[in-house]
Amino acid sequence: YGVIVSMYQEVFELYLNIDRQELNMPSDAFLLDILELIIWEDYGGIDVYETTFFEKLSPNEVIIVESILRDEIELLWKLELEYQAENALTALSILYARQKMFDKFVPLAKEMETRHWHRITILAETAIENGKRDLALQVFEACLVAGNHYNFLKEKYEKLKNQI
Repeated sequence: YGVIVSMYQEVFELYLNIDRQELNMPSDAFLLDILELIIWEDYGGIDVYETTFFEKLSPNEVIIVESILRDEIELLWKLELEYQAENALTALSILYARQKMFDKFVPLAKEMETRHWHRITILAETAIENGKRDLALQVFEACLVAGNHYNFLKEKYEKLKNQI
């Protein structure tokens, strides 16, 4: 399955790089299509952490994508579709990290808690890479409630705190 997954990611990236100006489709419909694929794709074919989609968005597209993801998250939680709601939260974290929307990091970390470790570390690492170690600490502090990856994230937090 590794070859198929690799090919899928390559095709996905090609699809993302289509010139949206040439499409006979409203931008928000194209973005919704992409985001629903990211949220609902269940076979590991799309690595949301590796895609360049979120960093290549225009300022107007960032607003649209954030709005779509927020609407999807709310709807998915209401429908008790936890897995997809978590995927949408992860996509939102990648949007914020790639767009360096630092003011959104802490509230999102609080919302995500310790259910998944990678998206929290992405926010913290992005903060550190941009000289914002205090923000990275705040991200860890905001997420640290009992949950699946509490111990791992607490260890990362303590390590960073000791470095400062």
